[in-house]
Amino acid sequence: TTATTTAATTTTTTTTTTTTTATTTSSESLDPKQCYAEVAILQKKLKDQSNEEKKTIQNLEAKIVNLEKELQVCKNKTATVPITVMSTVSTALSSTKTTSSTMKIPTSSKKNKKRKNSEKICKKARVLRKDRKHTPYISGCQFCDRQGARNESPDWEGPGWYKFAGGLKMSETYLQPNRCRAYSVGYVADCKGHPGKLYEMRTNVKICFPVRSGIFGIFGVQANKCGQSVKAKILNCGKFYAYYLPNTPGCNERYCGA
Repeated sequence: TTATTTAATTTTTTTTTTTTTATTTSSESLDPKQCYAEVAILQKKLKDQSNEEKKTIQNLEAKIVNLEKELQVCKNKTATVPITVMSTVSTALSSTKTTSSTMKIPTSSKKNKKRKNSEKICKKARVLRKDRKHTPYISGCQFCDRQGARNESPDWEGPGWYKFAGGLKMSETYLQPNRCRAYSVGYVADCKGHPGKLYEMRTNVKICFPVRSGIFGIFGVQANKCGQSVKAKILNCGKFYAYYLPNTPGCNERYCGA
């Protein structure tokens, strides 16, 4: 019985001690001064944090404003760049066109091409027979260098390039009639005459044919030294001349060498 009473007393004492300790802890945590101090600290922290956040927000707003300005500048540049680029491209294209339109073939290439063409003409020129030498004749047929004519020359093949046999060349002065087996003989009436340089060509050279005077042009003397004419070309082939000759304007007219 004594032992049991002692144990109960001890338990009661322990419980009382525990209760007292809890009461002390609760009283300490609810101290108003301490609470006010903690609240003040928290408020200061919040205020400081709020100020920092405000500064951060202001900085962010300033950055946003700067970015918007930069964006506007970029937009303006983007709007003007295509115009500048197109203008530059247009200028480049126009200069390219101008360059291509004004671009010239080298002179040496032109000369080589011209020389080859002249050599080809000289090789392929048809030969007019030896009876075309400008000498008088008394009797015989008169010929005509006109394609389809009744008395067409045997060696005449129509308009084209010709050369005289034996290296003869066409006279540059008026010739008397009844020569070269024709009544009217053509001569070079152009003041420039035959070209002097190798493979030099002259165009639109005037070839004259004298005509008769009198009734129907049959009787009488020869009056007009250039009653009819044609345009020809003359090419210097070195040892001879090549002539581009059209059909004669009338009949009994012929091209002859002198």
